[in-house]
Amino acid sequence: MASSTTIPNSDIVFRRDGTGDRALVLLHGFLDDQEVWSRVTDELTASEFEVVRLDLAGFGDRTEATGPFTLDRFAADLSAVVDAVDKPFVLVGHSMAAPVAELVAAARPDRAMGLVLLSPIPIAGTRLPDEAIEAFRSLGDLGAPEHRAARQQGAPSAPEAEVERMSTVAAKARPEVVRAVADSWNNGHPAGERPSAFSGPVLLLPGADDVLITAEVVASLVAPRFDSTRTTVTEIEKAGHWPHVEHPSTVAAEIDRFLVDNDRNSPDSADTVRHRERDSVRLPTFRRRDREAVGVAATLPRRHGRLGSSRDRRTGREPQRHPLQQHGSGELQRSDPEHRGSPGR
Repeated sequence: MASSTTIPNSDIVFRRDGTGDRALVLLHGFLDDQEVWSRVTDELTASEFEVVRLDLAGFGDRTEATGPFTLDRFAADLSAVVDAVDKPFVLVGHSMAAPVAELVAAARPDRAMGLVLLSPIPIAGTRLPDEAIEAFRSLGDLGAPEHRAARQQGAPSAPEAEVERMSTVAAKARPEVVRAVADSWNNGHPAGERPSAFSGPVLLLPGADDVLITAEVVASLVAPRFDSTRTTVTEIEKAGHWPHVEHPSTVAAEIDRFLVDNDRNSPDSADTVRHRERDSVRLPTFRRRDREAVGVAATLPRRHGRLGSSRDRRTGREPQRHPLQQHGSGELQRSDPEHRGSPGR
């Protein structure tokens, strides 16, 4: 049964589903809200985990929140929630929420059981050039139809009704908030200058067709920061930047599997020693992507006219790859929505 809890002396209200003795805390990405996880939570089977969701300041039901709108502010809000829940927890963060989840997990190693990061923005920042980041910063000036176009391109197989709902939510964000938040994830956090302080298990779930957080970005800027013996990278096939919206059952199955494996690794588990021995020789692997990545700014709606080919109209050439995509690649595990395995593998 769902219930809501308010953090005293704040505008933070978080939703609680279930009665497990551990918590699975889900954090939405840029311009979204907590309801973006609904179809995933409907598919989760780990009954020992209470499911917790909240809106970040400036989004969802918190559009009137006051600043600052920074990664540290978001981490402080999430910290208040996990402290109020007061249970061991696994954090799930999408896109810009990935750095937020990492910061909180690193600050609470005694209770942080693991991280699941979908299409994760690097904590060091995307460092997009001015023209590209301005396309994101100006999204607060757009209406629902323009947001709908962006989401249809970023998540082409997402249900129409959910795209409509997400677009309406995005259009409610205040322009000044959108600009500040875009700057926060583009500039990154100082913690990104060194290996992650979180040493626990990590599951990275990028979308196979994501043109912003590509396999190359995950391989070079995200995965190497974590303990390679405790990090798994699983690419969600036929998914863009919102894998949880396009393939909620697949994402739920991967989360359930992670929770089961994580439970086996808990200190009171009889399988702990054997499982850790197996993990000690497991390295994250990455799948090489041969096709040219499209420049991120080309995926956003323009105020005038429709989006055309990714080729430059004047030169006929493909656009240069943006800074996030100018890195190496490797081989990824893949999760096909049409061929899902059991969480207990």
